[in-house]
Amino acid sequence: FPNRNSDELVERVGKEVAKGEGWAQLFMANLYGSGTFVKEDLRKAEDLLTAAVQSEWPQALQLRAEQYYHGTYGSPDFSAAYKLFVAAAAKGVMKAHAYLGYMLRAGQGVVADAREARKHFELAASAGEIGAAAEYGWELLTADEKPDAAGVAYVSYAAARNSVVGLTYLGVCRSEGMEIEADQ
Repeated sequence: FPNRNSDELVERVGKEVAKGEGWAQLFMANLYGSGTFVKEDLRKAEDLLTAAVQSEWPQALQLRAEQYYHGTYGSPDFSAAYKLFVAAAAKGVMKAHAYLGYMLRAGQGVVADAREARKHFELAASAGEIGAAAEYGWELLTADEKPDAAGVAYVSYAAARNSVVGLTYLGVCRSEGMEIEADQ
């Protein structure tokens, strides 16, 4: 909404909320949660987020899944998080695939499955998710006797974007003498 004042913006998006539009519900949840353009109201923000989740808006599913995963409301609920990450991933949220990779590898809220974890890391990494790129690259590097060039490329990609995990894996690669191209 370029060149619109904040009252107009809130009014226009509010009309979309009334229609049950998930994107608008999530947008307004963020406004009320941060107090941007409206008076901060955490209860209203939570209600709007819940509505966006119920409308199955992908980013709302992802946000709620992350809240369950990180224990925003108390202890982590990995089972609830896993279900929502699956729903978000099915709607194309690549970050959800990264979380599914972590959960499947660690057995959080689901039976551990390294093969499925790797598939999710690959999907997310291929879409540019930095953390997943580091993990997928490491999987490629450690799966076989001989390091995989693609593994080095994924780890290097993550490291070049200041991923702590990517930088750590890159350091391990260097200390073990794996060939690394600076421009990968």
